Amino acid sequence: MQPVLIRWGGLTIGSYAALLDLGLVAAVAVVWLEARRLNLRPAVWLDTLLAVDVIGVVLALLGFAAIQLALFHAAPAGLHADLPRRME
Repeated sequence: MQPVLIRWGGLTIGSYAALLDLGLVAAVAVVWLEARRLNLRPAVWLDTLLAVDVIGVVLALLGFAAIQLALFHAAPAGLHADLPRRME
């Protein structure tokens, strides 16, 4: 996957963020339509989806940090400068 999806003037859109957003929008649409089709309250399901998405992103970041734990121990002060390159 290319790290940069679009560069337009001073605007840079990363492919990871764009695809993550696209997936979240698709999930919201599916949950909304299915809740309406099953005569459930869509607002309750959207709140649940939001909570699950936030928990998922936080756990993914913690998982990434756990996998890269050796780097955190080797260079705790300098890791943040090298992190964008490592995520490509």
